[in-house]
Amino acid sequence: FSGILHVPINVPALGVSLNEDNVDTNRELMAHGFSNMFSGLVGSVQNYLVYTNSVLFIKSGGDSRVAGLMLAAATAIVLFVGPWIVGYIPVMVVGALIFHLGIELVKEALIDAWGIVNHLEYITIVAIVIAMAGLGFIEGIFLGIIMACVFFVVSNSRKSAIRTKFSGRSIKSTVRRRYRQQKFLKEVGNQIYVIKLQGYMFFGTISGVERAIRKFLTYRQWKRNPIRFLIVDFSLVNGLDFSAAEAFIRIQRLLSAKNVYLVLCGAEYNSEIGKALRSVGIWGDSSNSYLQIFENFNEALEWCENVLLEAYYGKNISAPLSANKTGTNLFNILFNTSGLLTQPRNQTPPKDIFDMYSPRQNLVQAVGNIILQDQEERVVKYANKLTAALMEAFQDISGKEEGFFDRLEPYFHEIEVPSGAILWRQDAEPDCLYLVEKGILKATWRAMEGDQARPVESILPGTMAGELGFFANKLREATLIAEVDCVLWQMRRADYDLLLMNEPKIANEFMRLALNFSAERLHAMTYYAFLLA
Repeated sequence: FSGILHVPINVPALGVSLNEDNVDTNRELMAHGFSNMFSGLVGSVQNYLVYTNSVLFIKSGGDSRVAGLMLAAATAIVLFVGPWIVGYIPVMVVGALIFHLGIELVKEALIDAWGIVNHLEYITIVAIVIAMAGLGFIEGIFLGIIMACVFFVVSNSRKSAIRTKFSGRSIKSTVRRRYRQQKFLKEVGNQIYVIKLQGYMFFGTISGVERAIRKFLTYRQWKRNPIRFLIVDFSLVNGLDFSAAEAFIRIQRLLSAKNVYLVLCGAEYNSEIGKALRSVGIWGDSSNSYLQIFENFNEALEWCENVLLEAYYGKNISAPLSANKTGTNLFNILFNTSGLLTQPRNQTPPKDIFDMYSPRQNLVQAVGNIILQDQEERVVKYANKLTAALMEAFQDISGKEEGFFDRLEPYFHEIEVPSGAILWRQDAEPDCLYLVEKGILKATWRAMEGDQARPVESILPGTMAGELGFFANKLREATLIAEVDCVLWQMRRADYDLLLMNEPKIANEFMRLALNFSAERLHAMTYYAFLLA
């Protein structure tokens, strides 16, 4: 046991004492293993690195391979000649060397370490020294291991497992939505609360997470800002023990009592975190409507935004559209997607989002009545399809009237794109831009050739795609794919050049309006960089 234990303890300690950085513990273990195997075959004793003797030998000048061979030769001579030759070495010299080395090691361990290590580590060092001197080497090592485990739990419990906290008002998903919907989500974004966790979650750190959640569910905080969703992001968590996973059952029950949805994200199904959550029954509990799980944070945030929009439109469908009251038909009205939802998963909106008598729903209604109340009317007001689409995309931003957008009609071309069609690839030339009238486009991006493409943005009706690269004449930053059957309005490079030549003022104003979508996207990405890093 000592032969195995001394290597990972003595070798790194010897490296620190001698200022040697190139220490390979694995190589040392293999060397000790082979040497002990050969030593056993010839009936000799085991190889054992004595820390004090090694420090004394090296500090005396034996820091080379030649010195090691000389020591081996001297040992062999003593072996064959006999121990009588050692008697010619004065005892005082040997005693003085050992005494000097002992003082130096005590100074290094107890005096030099003072003020460098924290108090818990220093207590461990003193306890190990006393235990080794009074009880023995093995007993001191075991005591050190036990104390190190205890102090590890204590010190890590003092560290917060919460990396950051923020509301949905501070950050939005990477879905390109109509201006009014973005404005609406910003006003009601405080109903989304995000907690991003970090490190290893165990019984010592999960208590701080529970306290933080209970704090914003207190009466005073709840009265100031009632929330509807709590998103817990595990993307920076590298482990989750059983006690911490069980705590999420208590958290989920606590949130359910307030009709708050627990939305978990950032953990894969077969990861250590996923297995821990499945072991306590959280993952896979499809009967619990107050629990949602997504692969990444953006999908979780998108789902929450969709539910907030559904909560308003579910109670405010205008009379001509009253035949479509709930479910996917509402999103068909809202997103014009032929019944195909923009949900990141096949999950229907919760039924209680239509509860009109909660403070959260009252806020949604009040903000929606101000921001979204005339949206459906504008869709059917204009006979010209392109003018209606342009008005839907730009009127809230610019305040331009119908005549301005009518003048853009000759320079756009209506095209129908089937599901799965690739409109352009990453690094392609920017030869056109698109205005989405119907359907959903998806942008995917890969860092290097051969990497798996990752979805970075969803583009909904009433928004534009490709405007930044088109006007800046920069290569495409992502691949654009039609996620469903789409109806698009295309402006080609030749069309814009003709518009610029015939009506330069209109062309410049249109460019300014189109770049608003890029500004919103850059704004969202900036918040992602600062809040989710």
